[in-house]
Amino acid sequence: MLEVVKDFQAAVAAQVARCRPDAAEFDRQALSGGLTDLQHRWHDLKTALLEAAGRRALPLGCVNGALDGLRGGLRMTEQLTKAAARLDQLMPRQAAQAAEH
Repeated sequence: MLEVVKDFQAAVAAQVARCRPDAAEFDRQALSGGLTDLQHRWHDLKTALLEAAGRRALPLGCVNGALDGLRGGLRMTEQLTKAAARLDQLMPRQAAQAAEH
């Protein structure tokens, strides 16, 4: 069970690292694909935790707390991804505007 949580946390960290539109290696497709992968991992993790609670392998209170915290990480990463994609759209215009002045 702990491995599934660690995998999800690693996927969050990897996605956050992709959210650098100012980086030379920024790749919008990788950003989108990383978010899709993270969302799939979230569903797998949620299923595993709820099944463990159903089997009484984990206390339901602990599962609820873990899901809330991990869901917060997912939401934060989703918003950061949206912001990075939007900044990527705006940055070329800003560079062109700076070159004109």
